[in-house]
Amino acid sequence: MKLNSMTSLIVKSAAAIAVSTSMAFAGSSGKAVIPPPPAPESAPALFDTIGATLSVGYDTRNYYRGLWFNDDSVWVDLNVDIPLTEQLGLNVGVFYLDSFSNAPGNFAAPVLAPFDYSELDIYAGLSYDLGFGTLGLGFTQYFFPNGFSGTTGGVNAGAGAVQNQFGIQSATELGVTFGTSFYGFDWDIGYYYDFRIGGSYAETNLSYEIAVTPWLSLVPAYQLGYGNNYYSLAPAPLSGITHHAFMLSAPIALTPTTTLTPYVALSVEGRARQTQNATNGSEFFGGVSLSVSF
Repeated sequence: MKLNSMTSLIVKSAAAIAVSTSMAFAGSSGKAVIPPPPAPESAPALFDTIGATLSVGYDTRNYYRGLWFNDDSVWVDLNVDIPLTEQLGLNVGVFYLDSFSNAPGNFAAPVLAPFDYSELDIYAGLSYDLGFGTLGLGFTQYFFPNGFSGTTGGVNAGAGAVQNQFGIQSATELGVTFGTSFYGFDWDIGYYYDFRIGGSYAETNLSYEIAVTPWLSLVPAYQLGYGNNYYSLAPAPLSGITHHAFMLSAPIALTPTTTLTPYVALSVEGRARQTQNATNGSEFFGGVSLSVSF
C-alpha cells in the first residue's frame, strides 16, 4: 500500500521525456511537430492499494489457547491492513470456522454428546511501530452459534469456579500485545481480558524462520499460555499454565502473493486445562492453510 506521490512523479517525468523527444525529432526533419499534451494524472485517492489477505485452512484438531474445541475444522479468514500514518496502522477482519466431525472426544454423555461446532469472530486492532518493536491494541467479538465447545446448557464448573463458563454463545475480548524481532527470532507477548466471564489470559510466542530454498522455509515455534480464572474447571487450578505448544510449519511460496503452509504441532496440557479437555493430555495434530494477498 503506497501513497500516490510516487505515481504522480513518474507520470510527470514520462510526459517531460515525451516532449523533449518530439522536439528533437522536429529539429532534425525541419518540420514543425506539435508536442503531445502532458499525460493526465491519475484520479486523486488516499491509497493506490489496500493490503488484504484471504486465507482458508484445515486442522485435524482445533486447539485454541490450550483448550480443545473440536476435530476436523475448516475455516476462512479475511483481514485488511490500512496504514493511518507512518507508524500507526489499522487491521480489521472476520474469521469463520466450522467442523464436519461431531466427535465428542473422550468425554461421555451427558457432559459432551456428539455435537456440531461453529464459530464466527469479528476483530479489529491498532498497531504502533515503536522502532524497536510494535505495540498493539485489539478487540475481538466471538460468536458460538452451536454453543461454546458444543455445550449450550452449560457445564457445572464446580465449587469456587466460574459457573457455566462453557454454556455461552458469545464473548467480548480486549487485548494488548507487543512484538519484536532479534537475531532472526520473532517474539511477541499478549494480555487479553474476557468481559463475558471476567477472566484473563496471557501468552507468549517465539519463532524462527529457516530459509531452505527461495520459495520454501521451515518455521519452528513455541507457545506458552497462562490463564487467570480463564475457562478452567475445578478441581484443576483456576489460575495457572494452560498449555505448552510446539509447532513446525513449512511456508511454500507458490506465487509472489500466494502461500501454502502445512504444519504439525504438539499440544501439552498445563494444570489449568487438565479437567476440561476432551482429549489426551499431550498429543500431535496438524493442518494446512492457503493464503492469498491482494
